[in-house]
Amino acid sequence: MADFDFSNPEELEAAVAGFAQMAVVHAEKFYATRLDFTEKSMEDVQLILERLQETIPRGFFARMTRRGPSDADMLKVATAYGCYTGELLRQHHGGRWKLMEFPGGTTLALQWGDDEKQLALPLAVAQSILKGEKRHNILLYYQAFAEEHPAV
Repeated sequence: MADFDFSNPEELEAAVAGFAQMAVVHAEKFYATRLDFTEKSMEDVQLILERLQETIPRGFFARMTRRGPSDADMLKVATAYGCYTGELLRQHHGGRWKLMEFPGGTTLALQWGDDEKQLALPLAVAQSILKGEKRHNILLYYQAFAEEHPAV
């Protein structure tokens, strides 16, 4: 992500579009699933993230006996599917990408209007799912934001 000037809105949008395209390629290559930027495709995104999460070894013994994806690989996957989700929201319901600073680091967020409280954080949701946080569901997250922000 360091190759882009995220302070430039055009470069930020181009980077996000590239990450979203990575999700499209990944879904096709590893899951024989076509992500087509329709809202229906969010069901496939949720299923893919759940399947990926199930492949990650949990607990000390599992991590010692099975090799899972590296943290860097998991971050790439979460970024790709998070960007895909955010791009779908942006294309169908508006908003603009923004780089947000938080106490724990920096992330990409989708913002509506000038209100800093009107943010979607799809990358964080994708990361949470891959970490095994069952309370997170990117499909429901998408649907909640789509309901709040009418189609453009």
